[in-house]
Order: sequence, then C-alpha cells, then structure tokens
Amino acid sequence: MSDYCIIDCHAHIHEGNFPASSNNSLEVILESAYKANVQIIVSVSEGLGDATQVLKLASQSQGRVKAGVGLHPVQTVSSNNESIERSVTQDDLKEFLPLLRKCIANQEICCVGEVGLDFSPHIVRGKEFPEEHYREIQRQVFKKQIELAVDANLPLNVHSRSAGHYAIEELQNAGVKRAVLHAFDGKASHAMKGVESGYYFSVPPSIVRSPQKQKLVATLPVSHLLLETDSPALGPNKNEDNQPSNAYVSAQEIARLKDMEVSEVIKITEENARKLFGFLMTFTKFEDVVHQIHSADPNQVFIALKTVKNSIIGNRTKKAQYAQSDIINRLVDLLASENNVSEDLRIQAATILGSFAHGNDEIVSQIVSAGAVPRLLNALSLPPNTSPAIAVQQNLKMLEAATRALKAIYSSSKSYKKDIYDPKHLNNIMKILHATTSSISEDAEHNAQTASLVMVAELTTSIVARCCTTLEEQTLLGDSGIIPPLVALLHSGYAKAQEAAMDAFSSLCRENIDISRASLNARAYPPAPFGQMTLTTMLDLVRDKGQNMRLAAATCLTNIYRADVFPEPFSDIVLVVLPTLIKLLKEDNTQVQERAPLIMADLVKDSETMQKAAFEADAIPSLANILVSVSKEHDENNENKIGVQGAGGIVVSKEKVKENSLIALAAVCLLREECRTQAINCKILPCTVSALSSTNPAVRLAACQCVKSLSRSVRHLRTHLVDAGVTGPLLKLLDDESPVVQAAACGSLCNLILDFSPMKKTVIEDGGLANFVKFTHSENTALKLNAIWSLKNLLYSADTETKRTVMRQLSYEYLIDLLNDASVEIQEQALDLVRNLVCGKQKEDIDDVFSGMGETVLLDILEKKLSNSNMVIDDGEDNSLLTLEPALYTLVNIAVGSSQHREALLKRPEILQNIVRYMSHEKASIRISTAWCIINLTWADSEEKVPPECYEILKDLGVEEKLRAMENDPERDVRDRARTALCQFNSLSDMQEE
Repeated sequence: MSDYCIIDCHAHIHEGNFPASSNNSLEVILESAYKANVQIIVSVSEGLGDATQVLKLASQSQGRVKAGVGLHPVQTVSSNNESIERSVTQDDLKEFLPLLRKCIANQEICCVGEVGLDFSPHIVRGKEFPEEHYREIQRQVFKKQIELAVDANLPLNVHSRSAGHYAIEELQNAGVKRAVLHAFDGKASHAMKGVESGYYFSVPPSIVRSPQKQKLVATLPVSHLLLETDSPALGPNKNEDNQPSNAYVSAQEIARLKDMEVSEVIKITEENARKLFGFLMTFTKFEDVVHQIHSADPNQVFIALKTVKNSIIGNRTKKAQYAQSDIINRLVDLLASENNVSEDLRIQAATILGSFAHGNDEIVSQIVSAGAVPRLLNALSLPPNTSPAIAVQQNLKMLEAATRALKAIYSSSKSYKKDIYDPKHLNNIMKILHATTSSISEDAEHNAQTASLVMVAELTTSIVARCCTTLEEQTLLGDSGIIPPLVALLHSGYAKAQEAAMDAFSSLCRENIDISRASLNARAYPPAPFGQMTLTTMLDLVRDKGQNMRLAAATCLTNIYRADVFPEPFSDIVLVVLPTLIKLLKEDNTQVQERAPLIMADLVKDSETMQKAAFEADAIPSLANILVSVSKEHDENNENKIGVQGAGGIVVSKEKVKENSLIALAAVCLLREECRTQAINCKILPCTVSALSSTNPAVRLAACQCVKSLSRSVRHLRTHLVDAGVTGPLLKLLDDESPVVQAAACGSLCNLILDFSPMKKTVIEDGGLANFVKFTHSENTALKLNAIWSLKNLLYSADTETKRTVMRQLSYEYLIDLLNDASVEIQEQALDLVRNLVCGKQKEDIDDVFSGMGETVLLDILEKKLSNSNMVIDDGEDNSLLTLEPALYTLVNIAVGSSQHREALLKRPEILQNIVRYMSHEKASIRISTAWCIINLTWADSEEKVPPECYEILKDLGVEEKLRAMENDPERDVRDRARTALCQFNSLSDMQEE
C-alpha cells in the first residue's frame, strides 16, 4: 500500500450505474479503486431514484464510500420508453426534502449534493414556460438545499453547467463557507471569485481531452483543487465508462499543468478534501489503527489509542465506524489489571470507553455486553495498606477516567446498574467519596490537585445518582454511609459538585421518608457555616444565579417535599420552589425547558393546594408557551429540520420538551376547574391533538395523559375537546403498538364518553367497543383496568340497546369472571359496570342482567362483597372498601326496579343485614348509600307497589332505629337522606295499620 491516499470527491457509485451483472460491477470497480489507492469515494445522488442506493452502499462500505444526497437541477423521466431530461420542479423538491432532512438528522451524509444550476439551452428552453421560469425554479430548489446544508454545517457538492457564475453568486449570497464545484465549465475569472470565497474545484479525468478545463486548472491555485471522476461519466476516453480508479489520471494532468510531482498533487488534494469534508478518515488509516491497537508493542498500542480517542470525540460517524470493529473488546481487555497492562494504557482505554458511551445507547449495549462495567468498577479499587486519602491522590487519573466512563454508561437506558451494589464495589465508591470530600474540605487552596479531587467526587456522586432508582438501592446506599460525604460536597462551594450532590440527594430521597428526614437533619462540615442544615443550603442554592444549580436544587427540594418530611418552620417551602420553576420555564434553554416541566409535574401532582398555587403564579401560560412553541417549530420544519449534524440530540431533546410540557400540563390540570379552563384558553388543544399522532410513543402517551386531565372538566369544557378533534386520534391509539399508550388512550376516552351520546355511538361503530372488550382479556393490568373503566363509562346513562350491544360483545359469563378477578381494582370497575347496567328508567335493563348473569349468581356476588368488607377504616389500606360502595349502589339501582326486583332483595336476609350494618359505617359515603337502599326499597308510586312484607322485614332488622340515629349524623347529606328514608318507612307503617 502506498503512502498517499486519493480521494474521489464526486462520483455516482451505486448498483444502478454498476449492476452486478456487468463486467464493471460495484465489487470490481471498488476493488480496482482500492488497488489504485483511491481510498475514499464521495458518491452523490441526483434525486430520489438513486439516493437510497447511494446510502445503502455507503452503509456497507466500512467507510470507503461516503454518501452525498441532493436533488440535481436536471431530472430524467421516462416517456414512451424513452429517457428525457427536464428541468427540476417544485414538486420534485417537495417529494425529495423529507429524505434529505432525514439524512441530515441521522448524520448519514458527508455533503449535500449533487445540487446546483444547469442553464443548458435544451434544459431551460421548454415549450410550456419562458426560459426565465425554469431558471428561477432551479434557483429556488438550489437555495432550499443550500439553506439545509448551511444549517447542518455540511459542504455542498455543486453542479454548474452553463451557469458557473450564477451558482457561485448563489453560494456567496447564502454565506456558504464550504463547497466544491465539480467539473466547472465557466470562465477562470468567475472561478477565481469562488476561490476568494474558499470554494474548491474538482477536476475529472476528462481534463485530458478538454482544453477549456486545462486552461482553467492552470489558472487556479492547487490549494483549491480536488480530484473527482464523476463516474461513470467524464472519463479520459469519451466513449468509455469512467470509474474511480481514473482519479489518478486527474492527478497526473494537474501535475503536468502545474509542473509538480504527482505524489505532491495527491497529497495536497487529499489535505484539501479533508478540509472540505472535515470528518473523512482514510480506510487505510482506520484499518491500520484497528490492527495497531492489537499490537504486542505497548508503545504502538498507546499511539493507536490516542488516535482513536482524538478521532471519536464529538464524531458519531467515527464512533460507529470503530464500534463495528473489535475495538471495544480490546479496550475491555486492556482494563484488566491482571493482564499486566500499564497504567497509561488502562487510563486511555477507560477514557475511550467513556467517549464511546456518551450519547449512544447502541454502543453502550456493546460496552455492557463486552463486560466493561465490572472492569471499570474494579479500576476504582484503592491499593491496600494505604490510607484512602493518599491512595485517591496517587490514582487520580485512573479514577477520573473510570468514573467518567461509568457516568456515561449509567446515563444510558441500556446500562446494567446492579454491579455497583456488589459489596466490594460499593465499599470502594464510599471510600472514594469520603476521601475526596474530606480532602476538599481540608484543602482551602484551589490548585490542580484539588480540581481533580473535586472532579472525581463529582463523577462518583453522579454515578450514585444514576444508579439509585429503587427502595432497596436507596437503603443500601443509606446504610453504606452515603449522606455525610454528600452533605460535605453540597457545602463545598464547587458548583458542579454541588449540582451532583443534589442530583444524588434527589434520587435517594424520592419517595423515601427515612432518607429524606436523615438528609434534612444532616449538618454541614466546615468551611460552611458550622451546623448549617442541609435544607438551609438547598434553599440558598435554589436562588442561585446558575440555571442548572437552581434546577438541581428545585428537583431535590421537590422530591423531599413529596416525602412529606419538612419540619414545621419550612412547611411553605414549596412557595420558594414554585416561583423558581416558573422562572426556569421562561429560560431560552432547551435542556432547562426539558427538565423543569417534569419537576413542576412532581411538585403539583395530586395536590389541589399546589395546583391552585401554580394557577395563581401563571405556571400554565408558561407551560403552554413551551408546548405551542416547540409544536410550531416541529410543524414548520416538517421532518425535524432542527436535527442537524453536530447536534444529533436536538431532535430527541425537542421531543422530550414536548413530552414533558404535556406531562406537566396534565398534572397541573388534574384537580381544579380553573386550571383546565386556563389551559384551554392558552390554545393548547391543537398542539395536544397533534401530539396524539406523534411518531414518538412517549409524546403520544403524554398527550393522552393531558387529554385525560382536561376531560375531567365540566361538560362544556369537554365539548371543547370533542370539537378539537380528539376522538379520531384516540380511537386510532387503541391500535397502538404500545400497551401503555393503549391503556392511556382508554383512560382518555373514559371521561369523554360519559355524557356524549354521539361519542358513544362513534366509539361503538368505529371499533372502540371491540377494542375495549379485547383489552379486558389483556395480561397488562393497566390496559385491562382502563378497558373495563371505559366500558363502565360507555354504559353510563346509556339506552337499553347500547347496553345490549356492549354485553353481546363482552358477555355476561366473562363479566362474572371479572367480578371475581384476583385484582380488587378490577372487581371495583366490574361492579360499577354492573351498577350502570341496572341503572335507568327501563326496568327491562335489570331483567336483562338478571337473565344474563342469573339472579342468584348476581345476588350471591353482591352478598359476598358486602360480607367481606369492614366497618372501620384501618390505618393501612383496606381494599375491601373499593368494592363495598359500588356493590351497595348496585343494590340501590336494583331496588329502583319493579316489585319483583325488590322482592328478590327482600328474600336475601344476609344482604339486608349488611345494609343495616353499614348504616353506621365510619365512611359517610357508605352511610349515604345505605340510606338510598332503604329509600328505594320503600318507594311507592302508582305503577309499583311496595311488597307488603317489606315493612316487617326492615323493622325486624332495626332499620327505624338506625335511621333515627342517622338523623343526627355530622354529615348533612347523611341527615337529609335519613329523613327521606324515615319518612317513607313511616308511610309504610301507616299503610300497614290501614
């Protein structure tokens, strides 16, 4: 292999131009190019037809073919079995842009091209429009692609036939910094203007037969020349297909014209190509580095490691290229101390693993599978027989590299976090934290050594924060003595370390009363004010100038607030956190806008007081502004134009902003009507409806949650939701690939179908009912529960035919199974479903249920639910209460029926005894339901008479005494219902005497 590397900067290499059946197949021409030292080929597209082929080849070429995607100014179409060239149109552009934007967002291309202008007479002198029309359309298409390239910081690969100076003007006017004009046919004076702007000019092999190009190249400086072939066109011989190996011909001719050595021309043009395309790596170099890293010579390995490290930092393409080799396994091997590897090599290996892991879940999976995590944790071991403080200082570089890598790995959802809780590893982490924080506290001098200690402490603390998600993990960390070093770090005065400490406290304290209380009661070490409480310091930091500091403090305080452990003097602590969060929502910072809404959601969820405070502080308009803004940005950019090279995480981040703002709006609108009214007035409905159809399942889920909260409104506000068009998208989500989204869609539909009879019909006819019934058989508990809930609401105030339609699909046999389900929550919803089935003016509804389930079966089930419940509410959770109230109200509704239905109840002494027993239940709503039972059992009108035995049965059970006692109940509703029941009961007594 020669020392030089030829880069073909413009070719059309794909299966369509070099089919496998031909003598010049892709395999043949690529092998020929490799032998001719053409190590990189930039293959560009002309439109949709060849773009996918170019991308496919690039993805399979191990870095030897780099893709460029662009829409050429000349398009070839077929007409009457004949290929015709025509000028590009706006329709071509509209069809092409989604692919180009996707390629940019996914960082699949090294340039935008082939794009440009072609003012050849046969192209722009059409029959339908004047010449200027075609020229202007070409300009517009060119400008749009220039705009995308500039936004993405990508170079342009430009076609400019018969339009050289026009193309250069467009590039200059758009502020383009990097471009190559391929096979330029314009004047040298025009080309020099391009040189002045820093543009390059690529030279095809056809220069050997073109005096015009020879004159041009002789004029242009070699510092602005590149090699190209335009394969299969523009070869050295007019009647033969060109191929990349002929790039050497271009180099020879440039050398002749410039009186230079060919090798010098190749070297300079290679350097020029690197400047233009920035991230290109020669195949030879990549291959050599991978080979070198497996060398037995430690010096060669060290050089290779440094090359890899410098290549992959901030470069996703090179990361992916190296990750496809065996390099990750080699790095893990180097980490093993038992392999007698030098400390320098181990540090480099850990550093590179950290770079690989940063922001790339797929590579993290590879790293975890290769066994890197235990090796990195082993690297945290401190030498025995040495004090931890001295040992840490002696191993700072290794500790920093290993903790940085572990932090990057643990930041990924693909990481495995259980290894850290191995007693050996957990003990090492505690030693490092205690040693670093004590050294920081004792060393007031801020030197390089202190900075490294702070960094190791910060990174180790960040690892703890990312690995603490369960109660068991919180307990293990708490028992290991994590709180004192975190308190010390919190008071250290180093901002990043303080943020890390608060992140760790946030994870430790989340839903953990004991650790939250211990953290709040912890006292500061010097140099902080002696004895200062952790809470006081957090309050100081929530008012800090730094956005990230305020965000970390707000998160920490919110999690502690949720644990309900604030001491009395700090009971209004949330009034400090809430204004801080609202100010953060207004910051023009995507990362802050991503995290702040989630903290807001945590702060206000399930708290009517906090939701009222958020409403009064105008949190809802701030959240709405974020949602509307990010939704508008998405719409304007269609395929997420915001995802540009070098900023691959921006698309994901914008989606997270949308998701989290919807979650926050759902939380703040959950309990208070004025919050929901304000949210709707802030015009969030169009954005929310649009989010229901997002390609991101997390956004769809959040949108469902938001709709569910808004649908808890009074009827006129729910009308807004229906009018906004939520029904169709929600019904579609019942077929979503994610059971979690399906369950959320069920939950959202629940409230909407309560009192909208047209909605009930739509749900039944458009597949909603069928899906609800299907989901009642799901293994996913949440989906099953929400499906039954939806059916229950579908049956609320439904007519007889709707009830029969539902039960034909659900079946009474399966309803009985649901009433006896192992889950009490499922039983509760199934009972409410029966309650709605037997509710209504039509007595035949009750007959249908008695017939479908069997009168005895139904009453046996209700009797069992009543018998299994308790009279007193325990301090613990009493699940029997969940089924007691719906069982009683089912009896209330049956008692509304005919005399025969009442007689059926009066023949069940155990049911009646339980009703009387619950008339003195601790819970007021239960007492009210029992009063309603008596009211309906004793109700008489012209059509239905009270069964004659009713009075005696109820009297013997002591109903009258119970009702008189309820007349003095502390709850007004109970007293009112008791008086009504007593009045009717006395009327029965009078009738008996008559």
